[in-house]
Amino acid sequence: MSVPPIALFLFQASLLIAGPWALWRLTGIRRIAPLAVLQICAGVLLGPSVLGVIAPGVQSALFPADSVPKIGSVAQLAVVLYSFCTGMHLDHREVARAQGTTIIATTSFVLPMLVGAVMAVLLAEAVPAIMPEGMTSPSISFIAALALLTTVTALPVLAALMRETGILQTPFGQRALGLAAINDAGMWIGVAAILLVVAPEAEGAHLMAMPPLVLLIAGVSHVLRKSSVAEESSGVQVLLCAYAALAAALSEAAGVGYVIGAFVAGVTVPYRYRKAMLDRLEWPALFILMPFFFMATGLRIREDLLSPQLIGLVVVLSLTAMSSKMIGTAIGSRLAGLSWKEGAAIGTALQTKGLMEVLVATILLDHGVIGEALFAPLILMALICTVVTTPLLRLLGVIQRG
Repeated sequence: MSVPPIALFLFQASLLIAGPWALWRLTGIRRIAPLAVLQICAGVLLGPSVLGVIAPGVQSALFPADSVPKIGSVAQLAVVLYSFCTGMHLDHREVARAQGTTIIATTSFVLPMLVGAVMAVLLAEAVPAIMPEGMTSPSISFIAALALLTTVTALPVLAALMRETGILQTPFGQRALGLAAINDAGMWIGVAAILLVVAPEAEGAHLMAMPPLVLLIAGVSHVLRKSSVAEESSGVQVLLCAYAALAAALSEAAGVGYVIGAFVAGVTVPYRYRKAMLDRLEWPALFILMPFFFMATGLRIREDLLSPQLIGLVVVLSLTAMSSKMIGTAIGSRLAGLSWKEGAAIGTALQTKGLMEVLVATILLDHGVIGEALFAPLILMALICTVVTTPLLRLLGVIQRG
Protein backbone atom coordinates (compact mmCIF):
# COMPACT_ATOMS: atom_id res chain seq x y z
CA MET A 1 0.00 0.00 0.00
CA SER A 2 1.44 3.34 -1.04
CA VAL A 3 1.49 6.20 1.45
CA PRO A 4 0.19 9.58 0.22
CA PRO A 5 3.15 11.99 -0.25
CA ILE A 6 1.73 14.57 2.17
CA ALA A 7 1.13 11.92 4.84
CA LEU A 8 4.70 10.65 4.42
CA PHE A 9 6.12 14.17 4.66
CA LEU A 10 4.18 14.87 7.85
CA PHE A 11 5.36 11.57 9.34
CA GLN A 12 8.95 12.55 8.47
CA ALA A 13 8.36 15.91 10.15
CA SER A 14 7.11 14.29 13.37
CA LEU A 15 10.08 11.91 13.41
CA LEU A 16 12.68 14.61 12.76
CA ILE A 17 11.24 17.13 15.22
CA ALA A 18 10.30 14.87 18.14
CA GLY A 19 12.86 12.05 17.91
CA PRO A 20 16.10 13.93 18.72
CA TRP A 21 14.35 16.15 21.27
CA ALA A 22 12.90 13.17 23.17
CA LEU A 23 16.30 11.45 23.38
CA TRP A 24 17.98 14.67 24.43
CA ARG A 25 15.38 15.62 27.02
CA LEU A 26 14.67 12.21 28.56
CA THR A 27 18.27 11.02 28.86
CA GLY A 28 21.44 12.43 30.36
CA ILE A 29 22.67 13.61 26.96
CA ARG A 30 21.45 17.16 27.58
CA ARG A 31 24.04 17.49 30.35
CA ILE A 32 26.80 16.69 27.88
CA ALA A 33 25.83 18.24 24.54
CA PRO A 34 23.27 20.69 23.13
CA LEU A 35 20.25 19.48 21.18
CA ALA A 36 21.91 20.36 17.86
CA VAL A 37 24.33 17.45 18.32
CA LEU A 38 21.49 14.91 18.45
CA GLN A 39 19.73 16.62 15.54
CA ILE A 40 22.88 16.27 13.42
CA CYS A 41 23.30 12.66 14.53
CA ALA A 42 19.69 11.91 13.58
CA GLY A 43 20.26 13.25 10.08
CA VAL A 44 23.34 11.07 9.63
CA LEU A 45 21.84 7.94 11.24
CA LEU A 46 18.63 8.09 9.20
CA GLY A 47 20.50 8.68 5.94
CA PRO A 48 21.87 6.17 3.41
CA SER A 49 25.26 5.90 5.13
CA VAL A 50 23.84 4.25 8.29
CA LEU A 51 20.17 3.24 8.09
CA GLY A 52 20.60 2.71 4.35
CA VAL A 53 23.30 0.13 5.09
CA ILE A 54 21.57 -1.55 8.03
CA ALA A 55 18.04 -1.59 6.59
CA PRO A 56 18.00 -0.22 3.03
CA GLY A 57 14.32 -1.07 2.54
CA VAL A 58 13.29 0.86 5.64
CA GLN A 59 15.46 3.83 4.71
CA SER A 60 14.13 4.07 1.17
CA ALA A 61 10.55 3.74 2.46
CA LEU A 62 11.04 6.48 5.06
CA PHE A 63 12.92 8.83 2.73
CA PRO A 64 12.18 7.97 -0.91
CA ALA A 65 13.87 10.03 -3.60
CA ASP A 66 10.76 12.06 -4.38
CA SER A 67 10.54 13.32 -0.77
CA VAL A 68 14.00 14.86 -0.84
CA PRO A 69 12.91 18.12 -2.59
CA LYS A 70 10.26 18.75 0.09
CA ILE A 71 12.80 18.30 2.87
CA GLY A 72 15.26 20.49 0.97
CA SER A 73 12.75 23.34 0.64
CA VAL A 74 12.05 23.42 4.37
CA ALA A 75 15.80 23.14 5.00
CA GLN A 76 16.47 26.30 2.97
CA LEU A 77 13.90 28.29 4.96
CA ALA A 78 15.42 26.90 8.17
CA VAL A 79 18.90 28.05 7.19
CA VAL A 80 17.67 31.55 6.31
CA LEU A 81 15.96 31.99 9.69
CA TYR A 82 18.81 30.36 11.60
CA SER A 83 21.39 32.59 9.88
CA PHE A 84 19.20 35.61 10.61
CA CYS A 85 19.10 34.66 14.30
CA THR A 86 22.86 34.08 14.33
CA GLY A 87 23.41 37.59 13.02
CA MET A 88 21.23 39.00 15.79
CA HIS A 89 23.34 37.20 18.40
CA LEU A 90 26.41 39.22 17.46
CA ASP A 91 26.83 42.05 19.97
CA HIS A 92 29.90 44.25 19.59
CA ARG A 93 29.12 45.97 22.91
CA GLU A 94 29.78 42.80 24.90
CA VAL A 95 32.93 42.17 22.91
CA ALA A 96 34.30 45.62 23.64
CA ARG A 97 33.90 45.20 27.40
CA ALA A 98 36.12 42.14 27.74
CA GLN A 99 39.80 42.53 28.65
CA GLY A 100 42.22 41.67 25.86
CA THR A 101 39.44 40.78 23.46
CA THR A 102 41.25 41.90 20.32
CA ILE A 103 44.39 39.89 21.08
CA ILE A 104 42.56 36.72 22.05
CA ALA A 105 40.14 36.97 19.12
CA THR A 106 43.00 37.41 16.67
CA THR A 107 45.10 34.48 17.86
CA SER A 108 42.07 32.20 18.34
CA PHE A 109 41.03 32.82 14.74
CA VAL A 110 44.28 33.25 12.84
CA LEU A 111 46.36 30.38 14.26
CA PRO A 112 43.75 27.67 13.50
CA MET A 113 43.35 29.15 10.02
CA LEU A 114 47.08 28.96 9.34
CA VAL A 115 47.24 25.40 10.67
CA GLY A 116 44.15 24.51 8.63
CA ALA A 117 45.72 25.93 5.48
CA VAL A 118 48.85 23.81 5.95
CA MET A 119 46.69 20.77 6.68
CA ALA A 120 44.69 21.40 3.48
CA VAL A 121 47.82 21.23 1.35
CA LEU A 122 49.13 18.09 3.09
CA LEU A 123 45.78 16.29 2.99
CA ALA A 124 45.22 17.16 -0.67
CA GLU A 125 48.56 15.54 -1.52
CA ALA A 126 47.90 12.48 0.67
CA VAL A 127 44.21 12.03 -0.24
CA PRO A 128 43.49 13.75 -3.59
CA ALA A 129 39.87 12.51 -3.49
CA ILE A 130 38.97 15.15 -0.88
CA MET A 131 39.34 17.85 -3.53
CA PRO A 132 36.43 18.74 -5.84
CA GLU A 133 36.08 16.66 -8.99
CA GLY A 134 38.49 17.77 -11.69
CA MET A 135 40.88 19.55 -9.32
CA THR A 136 44.40 18.11 -9.53
CA SER A 137 46.11 20.39 -7.01
CA PRO A 138 44.65 22.37 -4.10
CA SER A 139 43.33 25.75 -5.20
CA ILE A 140 43.45 28.88 -3.08
CA SER A 141 39.71 28.60 -2.50
CA PHE A 142 40.03 24.98 -1.32
CA ILE A 143 42.87 25.86 1.06
CA ALA A 144 40.96 28.88 2.38
CA ALA A 145 37.82 26.77 2.83
CA LEU A 146 39.54 24.11 4.93
CA ALA A 147 41.30 26.85 6.89
CA LEU A 148 37.94 28.44 7.73
CA LEU A 149 36.36 25.09 8.58
CA THR A 150 39.19 24.45 11.03
CA THR A 151 38.52 27.66 12.95
CA VAL A 152 34.69 27.62 12.98
CA THR A 153 32.96 28.40 16.27
CA ALA A 154 29.18 28.00 16.55
CA LEU A 155 27.91 30.95 18.58
CA PRO A 156 24.30 29.74 19.08
CA VAL A 157 25.45 26.20 19.94
CA LEU A 158 27.96 27.56 22.44
CA ALA A 159 25.25 29.74 23.99
CA ALA A 160 22.93 26.73 24.28
CA LEU A 161 25.66 24.59 25.83
CA MET A 162 26.53 27.24 28.41
CA ARG A 163 22.86 27.85 29.18
CA GLU A 164 22.34 24.13 29.87
CA THR A 165 25.40 23.97 32.15
CA GLY A 166 24.63 27.21 34.01
CA ILE A 167 27.68 29.26 33.00
CA LEU A 168 26.10 31.54 30.39
CA GLN A 169 25.87 34.61 32.64
CA THR A 170 29.26 34.16 34.30
CA PRO A 171 32.22 36.37 33.31
CA PHE A 172 33.74 33.34 31.58
CA GLY A 173 30.54 32.69 29.63
CA GLN A 174 30.19 36.29 28.51
CA ARG A 175 33.83 36.49 27.44
CA ALA A 176 33.56 33.26 25.46
CA LEU A 177 30.37 34.46 23.77
CA GLY A 178 31.99 37.74 22.79
CA LEU A 179 34.98 35.95 21.29
CA ALA A 180 32.70 33.50 19.51
CA ALA A 181 30.88 36.48 18.00
CA ILE A 182 34.13 37.85 16.57
CA ASN A 183 35.10 34.40 15.29
CA ASP A 184 31.70 34.02 13.60
CA ALA A 185 31.94 37.43 11.98
CA GLY A 186 35.41 36.66 10.61
CA MET A 187 34.23 33.28 9.35
CA TRP A 188 31.24 34.72 7.47
CA ILE A 189 33.44 37.39 5.89
CA GLY A 190 35.78 34.62 4.75
CA VAL A 191 32.92 32.52 3.37
CA ALA A 192 31.56 35.51 1.45
CA ALA A 193 35.02 36.20 0.00
CA ILE A 194 35.40 32.60 -1.15
CA LEU A 195 31.97 32.57 -2.78
CA LEU A 196 32.68 35.83 -4.60
CA VAL A 197 35.80 34.24 -6.05
CA VAL A 198 34.40 30.86 -7.04
CA ALA A 199 30.75 31.58 -7.89
CA PRO A 200 30.24 32.12 -11.61
CA GLU A 201 27.09 34.06 -10.70
CA ALA A 202 29.29 36.79 -9.26
CA GLU A 203 30.03 38.08 -12.76
CA GLY A 204 28.17 40.31 -15.15
CA ALA A 205 24.51 41.07 -14.73
CA HIS A 206 24.17 39.11 -11.50
CA LEU A 207 26.18 41.76 -9.69
CA MET A 208 23.29 44.10 -10.45
CA ALA A 209 21.62 42.54 -7.40
CA MET A 210 24.33 43.88 -5.10
CA PRO A 211 23.29 47.58 -5.07
CA PRO A 212 19.66 46.74 -4.19
CA LEU A 213 20.94 44.51 -1.39
CA VAL A 214 23.11 47.29 0.04
CA LEU A 215 20.26 49.80 -0.27
CA LEU A 216 17.82 47.38 1.39
CA ILE A 217 20.10 46.75 4.36
CA ALA A 218 21.01 50.41 4.79
CA GLY A 219 17.41 51.57 4.40
CA VAL A 220 15.81 49.05 6.76
CA SER A 221 18.43 49.48 9.48
CA HIS A 222 18.08 53.30 9.25
CA VAL A 223 14.28 53.20 9.44
CA LEU A 224 14.33 50.82 12.41
CA ARG A 225 16.84 52.95 14.32
CA LYS A 226 14.57 55.98 13.90
CA SER A 227 11.35 54.06 14.53
CA SER A 228 9.38 54.44 17.74
CA VAL A 229 7.34 51.28 17.21
CA ALA A 230 7.31 48.94 20.22
CA GLU A 231 9.85 46.12 20.22
CA GLU A 232 7.14 43.49 20.74
CA SER A 233 5.08 44.69 17.76
CA SER A 234 4.01 41.68 15.70
CA GLY A 235 4.01 43.88 12.60
CA VAL A 236 7.68 44.75 13.02
CA GLN A 237 8.58 41.11 13.61
CA VAL A 238 6.74 39.97 10.49
CA LEU A 239 8.47 42.67 8.42
CA LEU A 240 11.86 41.71 9.86
CA CYS A 241 11.34 38.09 8.77
CA ALA A 242 10.41 39.34 5.31
CA TYR A 243 13.51 41.56 5.39
CA ALA A 244 15.68 38.51 6.12
CA ALA A 245 14.11 36.56 3.24
CA LEU A 246 14.51 39.45 0.78
CA ALA A 247 18.12 40.09 1.81
CA ALA A 248 18.80 36.38 1.37
CA ALA A 249 17.18 36.41 -2.08
CA LEU A 250 19.22 39.42 -3.28
CA SER A 251 22.41 37.94 -1.83
CA GLU A 252 21.76 34.67 -3.68
CA ALA A 253 21.05 36.58 -6.89
CA ALA A 254 24.34 38.44 -6.48
CA GLY A 255 26.21 35.13 -6.29
CA VAL A 256 27.27 35.44 -2.66
CA GLY A 257 24.77 32.91 -1.33
CA TYR A 258 21.51 33.40 0.52
CA VAL A 259 23.04 32.54 3.89
CA ILE A 260 25.29 35.60 3.80
CA GLY A 261 22.36 37.93 3.08
CA ALA A 262 20.28 36.52 5.94
CA PHE A 263 23.21 36.73 8.34
CA VAL A 264 24.00 40.36 7.44
CA ALA A 265 20.31 41.22 7.81
CA GLY A 266 20.44 39.86 11.37
CA VAL A 267 23.58 41.84 12.19
CA THR A 268 21.90 45.08 11.08
CA VAL A 269 18.76 44.65 13.22
CA PRO A 270 18.91 47.35 15.97
CA TYR A 271 19.68 45.93 19.40
CA ARG A 272 16.37 46.99 20.95
CA TYR A 273 14.44 44.73 18.57
CA ARG A 274 16.66 41.68 18.93
CA LYS A 275 15.48 40.12 22.19
CA ALA A 276 11.83 40.09 21.16
CA MET A 277 12.74 38.71 17.73
CA LEU A 278 14.97 35.97 19.14
CA ASP A 279 12.39 35.04 21.78
CA ARG A 280 9.80 34.39 19.08
CA LEU A 281 11.89 33.21 16.15
CA GLU A 282 14.86 31.25 17.45
CA TRP A 283 12.88 28.48 19.14
CA PRO A 284 10.86 27.42 16.05
CA ALA A 285 13.93 27.85 13.83
CA LEU A 286 16.09 25.56 15.96
CA PHE A 287 13.56 23.04 17.23
CA ILE A 288 11.14 22.73 14.32
CA LEU A 289 12.86 23.79 11.08
CA MET A 290 16.58 23.02 11.48
CA PRO A 291 15.99 19.22 11.83
CA PHE A 292 14.98 19.30 8.16
CA PHE A 293 18.35 20.83 7.28
CA PHE A 294 20.19 18.12 9.20
CA MET A 295 18.13 15.44 7.46
CA ALA A 296 18.89 17.00 4.08
CA THR A 297 22.55 16.91 5.09
CA GLY A 298 22.35 13.27 6.18
CA LEU A 299 20.76 12.26 2.88
CA ARG A 300 23.84 13.61 1.08
CA ILE A 301 26.28 11.45 3.02
CA ARG A 302 26.80 8.15 1.23
CA GLU A 303 30.36 7.29 2.24
CA ASP A 304 31.21 4.24 4.33
CA LEU A 305 31.55 5.76 7.80
CA LEU A 306 33.71 2.84 8.96
CA SER A 307 36.26 3.02 6.16
CA PRO A 308 39.86 3.46 7.41
CA GLN A 309 40.37 6.48 5.14
CA LEU A 310 37.32 8.30 6.49
CA ILE A 311 38.17 7.48 10.11
CA GLY A 312 41.71 8.71 9.53
CA LEU A 313 40.44 11.98 8.08
CA VAL A 314 38.07 12.48 11.01
CA VAL A 315 40.89 11.92 13.53
CA VAL A 316 43.27 14.31 11.74
CA LEU A 317 40.61 17.01 11.27
CA SER A 318 39.34 16.77 14.86
CA LEU A 319 42.75 16.78 16.55
CA THR A 320 43.98 19.62 14.34
CA ALA A 321 40.90 21.77 14.91
CA MET A 322 40.78 21.24 18.67
CA SER A 323 44.48 21.61 19.39
CA SER A 324 45.02 24.65 17.15
CA LYS A 325 41.98 26.44 18.60
CA MET A 326 43.03 25.78 22.17
CA ILE A 327 46.66 26.71 21.59
CA GLY A 328 45.81 29.85 19.62
CA THR A 329 43.36 30.99 22.29
CA ALA A 330 45.74 30.15 25.14
CA ILE A 331 48.55 32.18 23.55
CA GLY A 332 46.28 35.19 23.08
CA SER A 333 44.91 34.86 26.61
CA ARG A 334 48.41 34.76 28.06
CA LEU A 335 49.36 37.87 26.10
CA ALA A 336 46.21 39.54 27.46
CA GLY A 337 47.25 38.80 31.05
CA LEU A 338 45.20 35.66 31.72
CA SER A 339 46.60 32.33 32.91
CA TRP A 340 47.33 29.37 30.64
CA LYS A 341 44.49 27.46 32.31
CA GLU A 342 42.03 30.28 31.63
CA GLY A 343 43.21 30.43 28.04
CA ALA A 344 42.83 26.68 27.61
CA ALA A 345 39.30 26.85 29.01
CA ILE A 346 38.29 29.65 26.64
CA GLY A 347 39.85 27.74 23.74
CA THR A 348 37.89 24.65 24.73
CA ALA A 349 34.63 26.59 24.62
CA LEU A 350 35.49 28.18 21.26
CA GLN A 351 36.09 24.86 19.53
CA THR A 352 32.37 24.09 19.82
CA LYS A 353 31.38 23.71 16.16
CA GLY A 354 27.98 22.05 16.04
CA LEU A 355 25.61 23.07 13.29
CA MET A 356 27.71 26.05 12.12
CA GLU A 357 30.33 23.65 10.75
CA VAL A 358 27.60 21.63 9.05
CA LEU A 359 26.10 24.77 7.53
CA VAL A 360 29.38 26.19 6.21
CA ALA A 361 30.54 22.81 4.90
CA THR A 362 27.21 22.42 3.06
CA ILE A 363 27.54 25.87 1.48
CA LEU A 364 31.09 25.19 0.33
CA LEU A 365 30.13 21.75 -1.01
CA ASP A 366 27.19 23.21 -2.94
CA HIS A 367 29.53 25.72 -4.60
CA GLY A 368 32.11 23.06 -5.50
CA VAL A 369 34.80 24.42 -3.17
CA ILE A 370 35.28 21.12 -1.29
CA GLY A 371 34.77 17.55 -2.48
CA GLU A 372 32.15 14.99 -1.47
CA ALA A 373 34.80 12.82 0.20
CA LEU A 374 35.60 15.62 2.66
CA PHE A 375 32.00 16.39 3.58
CA ALA A 376 31.25 13.40 5.85
CA PRO A 377 34.54 13.72 7.82
CA LEU A 378 33.78 17.41 8.41
CA ILE A 379 30.32 16.57 9.77
CA LEU A 380 31.73 13.95 12.11
CA MET A 381 34.48 16.36 13.17
CA ALA A 382 31.81 18.92 14.08
CA LEU A 383 30.09 16.34 16.29
CA ILE A 384 33.30 15.29 18.05
CA CYS A 385 34.47 18.85 18.73
CA THR A 386 31.08 19.77 20.17
CA VAL A 387 30.58 16.64 22.29
CA VAL A 388 33.97 16.84 24.02
CA THR A 389 33.50 20.50 25.01
CA THR A 390 31.44 19.95 28.16
CA PRO A 391 33.62 17.14 29.62
CA LEU A 392 36.76 19.21 28.98
CA LEU A 393 35.24 22.29 30.64
CA ARG A 394 34.36 20.11 33.65
CA LEU A 395 37.92 18.82 33.73
CA LEU A 396 39.22 22.39 33.71
CA GLY A 397 36.87 23.36 36.54
CA VAL A 398 34.73 25.79 34.56
CA ILE A 399 31.60 23.64 34.96
CA GLN A 400 30.97 22.22 38.42
CA ARG A 401 30.57 18.48 38.61
CA GLY A 402 27.15 17.28 39.57
